[in-house]
Amino acid sequence: MKKLLFLLSSFIFFTLTAFFCLHAPLMSDSFFSDALGFTAPGVSPEIKVLPTICPDLIYKQCIASASTIKKVSSPKPAAKSESKPLSYISDPVPSGIIETTISKGGTSLSGAEINNETDYDLAEALREVDISGSPTVLIVHTHASESYRPSFTYSYTPTDNSRTEDTDFNVVRVGKELATYLSSYGINVIHDSSLNDYPSYNGSYQKTLKLIESHLKKNPSIDMIIDLHRDAMERADGTKISTVCTIENEKAAQVMLVAGTDQSGLSHDNWRDNFSFAVKLQNIINSKFPYLARPINVRKERFNGHLSKKELIIEVGTKGNTLDEALVSARALASSINEFYKG
Repeated sequence: MKKLLFLLSSFIFFTLTAFFCLHAPLMSDSFFSDALGFTAPGVSPEIKVLPTICPDLIYKQCIASASTIKKVSSPKPAAKSESKPLSYISDPVPSGIIETTISKGGTSLSGAEINNETDYDLAEALREVDISGSPTVLIVHTHASESYRPSFTYSYTPTDNSRTEDTDFNVVRVGKELATYLSSYGINVIHDSSLNDYPSYNGSYQKTLKLIESHLKKNPSIDMIIDLHRDAMERADGTKISTVCTIENEKAAQVMLVAGTDQSGLSHDNWRDNFSFAVKLQNIINSKFPYLARPINVRKERFNGHLSKKELIIEVGTKGNTLDEALVSARALASSINEFYKG
């Protein structure tokens, strides 16, 4: 009798346990999809939900100081543990950040999406792009102090609205990654890490102009000039826009190619060549890494594009992206430039 009662009570216990397990509420990560449901004006989101493998990692938001840029003591990036998942899943997206993917521009031309801010007919501007010769790439940074959202791996204290002089954490670090990977493909690279926007943003393009002219005088074989920047996109309420895509299971910051023209009144005989180069490079990026590239931005301003037939501003991510994401993009960009030279 005791044995029968024991068996009966055990059956009731396991039945109740199974019932509660099957009907217990599950944790939902729908707040990620809610966050991704908002986009910047005119933006079509492509990425719906990004997985969060490490929800236990708490993001500690750094508040940028409104003071002038000054030297900060920043810790070096922590070495990644081999047991950790890929970097893009290490940091949950904090409040005040909206992730989206921008894939459509105002017009399409020769396979590239374009936002044309000029009055020019860009179809008439297209021409053949010369890829002959031994490639030498010059990388500069007009706004070198532009930095990214602090992350678990790259934790630092930004100053003066998402900027820092520390080249381990600003856009110079992205240029270093690009240079390293271009070199690994056998491409000759000159990376100038000068802080052209310090101590003032005013006159930074003039400083970069003199810098590039100096390099061209010493190295006339320079074939391509990249002015590497970090974009800044945010809404009126201060919400930051982070432009992202996925490359081989890693989250990457989207890149944007910017080509200047002579419509501002400054002489720029090379703008059609620069624009045609942007279209060709954009098509290569699109074929290798879908959604990595935002639409090409064609501007009235010349910037410093008149110095070479293959010169572009390239914006890697926004201040809503992390440095981790920007470094993934730099490696993909290097691969695309290598493909360009391979023809």
